[in-house]
Amino acid sequence: SEILEFVQFSSWETPTLKYRDRLFEMDNFVFADRNVFDVFSFSFLQGKPEKALEAPFSLVLTESEARKIFGNEDPVGKMVKYDNTFDFTVSAIIEDVEDFHLEVKAFAPFEDLPVIKGRERFLNEHNWNHPTYLLLAENVNIQQLGNKISGSINDLLRDLGGQAEFEETHFFLRPFSEIYFANNLKAEKGVK
Repeated sequence: SEILEFVQFSSWETPTLKYRDRLFEMDNFVFADRNVFDVFSFSFLQGKPEKALEAPFSLVLTESEARKIFGNEDPVGKMVKYDNTFDFTVSAIIEDVEDFHLEVKAFAPFEDLPVIKGRERFLNEHNWNHPTYLLLAENVNIQQLGNKISGSINDLLRDLGGQAEFEETHFFLRPFSEIYFANNLKAEKGVK
């Protein structure tokens, strides 16, 4: 009940996008849950936030990336080939992302990852490589909530793996405003 919304990100991909006969290697290609634009504010130049990642294989580009790929053409509705395999359709254009935890040049639906990875259960695997952001109700004690989340996850992992050689994991929460000042975390991705 303390959590109003949550958004997961995967920003480990660097695909090659193809438009017509031109190839573009794109770093900072981010997969995110479809509600990312409900939780974070990005300025939309074209398209609607509530529809931007609604369809499978939809793509939201930053203004500079859209210009690099499409020049002066209107990119919305156009298709690009992802790693010469998957067709993504541009659904929206946002202003370049300047002040955010992760560097972003494009957003695509998080739910497309199992297809791209070729592993149907990819999102259900025990993978902690997805930064997750929680939008909390007012006056939530984040330390208590972190302990509650850790307890629930440890119970689940214990049940899945049995008691043998179980090592507890501790998750903790920190306010988004403190990300820039915390430098003591393992495997922190892209802190500017």
